[in-house]
Amino acid sequence: MPTTPTKSSSSDVLASLTKQLGKANVLTAAEDTAPYLTDWRGDFSGAALAVLLPSSTDQVASVVKIANANGYALIPQGGNTGLCGGATPDDGKRNLLLSMKRLNRIRQLDAKCLSITVEAGCTLEQVKDAAAEAGFLFPLDLAARGSCQIGGNLSTNAGGLNVLCYGTARQQALGIEVVLPDGRVLNLLSSLRKDNTGYALKDLFIGAEGTLGIITAATLKLWAMPNGYATAFIGLREIEDGISLLNSLQASSAAQVTTCELIPQIIIDHVCACYPDIAKPLANPPQFSLLLEIASSHDGETLADSLATRLNASMEEGAVVDATIANSEAQRQGLWRIREMIPEAEPQAGIVYKSDIAVPTSAIAEFYTAATAAA
Repeated sequence: MPTTPTKSSSSDVLASLTKQLGKANVLTAAEDTAPYLTDWRGDFSGAALAVLLPSSTDQVASVVKIANANGYALIPQGGNTGLCGGATPDDGKRNLLLSMKRLNRIRQLDAKCLSITVEAGCTLEQVKDAAAEAGFLFPLDLAARGSCQIGGNLSTNAGGLNVLCYGTARQQALGIEVVLPDGRVLNLLSSLRKDNTGYALKDLFIGAEGTLGIITAATLKLWAMPNGYATAFIGLREIEDGISLLNSLQASSAAQVTTCELIPQIIIDHVCACYPDIAKPLANPPQFSLLLEIASSHDGETLADSLATRLNASMEEGAVVDATIANSEAQRQGLWRIREMIPEAEPQAGIVYKSDIAVPTSAIAEFYTAATAAA
């Protein structure tokens, strides 16, 4: 039977937490807690008795038990890069914010099993760099890679820029370690690819946003590093032409299209206006463009030639209005910078409302038309 929380004084709760974590890792001063209590956009702010900085799974478990015993709400937080306020506490008086930033060790990289086991506070960039140093690719990728954390990526089941080819965070996780709501630790870490035993418990916690448990570590899939990329910015006659082009390229490239992002002209114009050093990818971008990238074991020049042939055919058909293909890594990064500066530019346009909506590919054009009209 669950126990009834006691009503210990806040000073007693802080004393218990300090005993477990050390004084330096229990933040209470306003100037220390402020960065954790407001979301990245500055739209949401809350309150907490303390911001807690555990450095191990056992410490997380201890914090959970103390919070339970004293009736405190516990808000897990990764890199605080979310755009919807999900990692920000409300203004209640019995909140504790649990930052995972100190759980940041790479526990193991297994080249034979093509896996890497990391703690939840590792930044996405840290994991990607560790994989790259060993000659592998960890394909999950977000513009916030330098500050977002793996625990947050998993708890939100992040899709990211390469979801088209590699799937969401759930598809890239082989196993997890999680602290349950009563403080017990469930170790589901595994590098086994073919695991058909019983329930897929890890999948309950991935995407649950910390409501069922706190992810403290994960074993993730690694992939062979591509030898080359072909990256293009493609102006479309209409959205449906972009979908047809994507399907065609998927078929001709053995499904190695890693990125295909539909970007309206108004967004391109706004990014370039906010950041004058960013050049427009096309002289006169049409209403809709695609940022498209193919990655493969083939060299980049071969990929680019193949992509150019397909785009020329689409231009002759009238489906593609204009296109540019990066012919250097600098140009590739320039095209990507347009995409990655969108979140930075949006607030400069005024109030921004964010939603992460998924619809079938066949419904994108209809959805865009209806959603724009409604907005």
